[in-house]
Amino acid sequence: MPVSSSAKDYSSRSKSTQYDFSRFEPAKQSATNANKKTNPSPAHSLRVVETPARQRQMAQRRSLAVHIVLSAVLLVGLILAILYSRAILATINENIGVKTELLNTLNGEYTRLQTELDAKISLRNIEEYASANLGMSKVDQGQVQYINVEQGESVTLYRSSGENSLFDKVRQWFSKIFGHIQGGS
Repeated sequence: MPVSSSAKDYSSRSKSTQYDFSRFEPAKQSATNANKKTNPSPAHSLRVVETPARQRQMAQRRSLAVHIVLSAVLLVGLILAILYSRAILATINENIGVKTELLNTLNGEYTRLQTELDAKISLRNIEEYASANLGMSKVDQGQVQYINVEQGESVTLYRSSGENSLFDKVRQWFSKIFGHIQGGS
C-alpha cells in the first residue's frame, strides 16, 4: 500500500505523534447502513492523536507567548512613565529657572532700595536737610539752660523774659474762654 504525502508529513513532524490505526479496522455493523455512509473509508483519512507531551509543549509555548506580551506591555508602560516623569521634571526645572531669575532681580531691587534708604537717613543728610530747609543749627553753649535741683521739691526754670511755654498759652486760652462764659452769664 502506498503511503500518502500527508502521512509522510505527519511522520516527519514530531516523535511524540502517533497514528490511530483503529480507523483502518473494519467498521462495526450497525442497524442501518447510514453509519457506513457517515464513516469515510479508512484509506482516505488519517487522524493524528497528540500525546500529553505535545499538549504540554503547546501550553508552554502559549504561556511563553503570554509572558513575552505581558513583559513587552510592562516595558512600554515603564518607558512611558519614565518619559512622562522626565517631561514633568523638565517643566519643574524651567519653572525653577524662571523663579530664580525673578529672585535675583528682586534681590537687586532690594539692594538698590536699601542703599537709597541708607543714603536718605544718614546723619549727614539729615543734618544738611535740617540746616538748609528747616533753619536748624547745631547746639551751642548759649542755648543750654541748666536747672538747679538742689532745693528739694521745687524746680526753677530759667527762660527768656518774652517767651511763653505751650502750657502757658493753653492755660491763657482757657482763661479767656471761661472769662467770656462767666462774664456773659
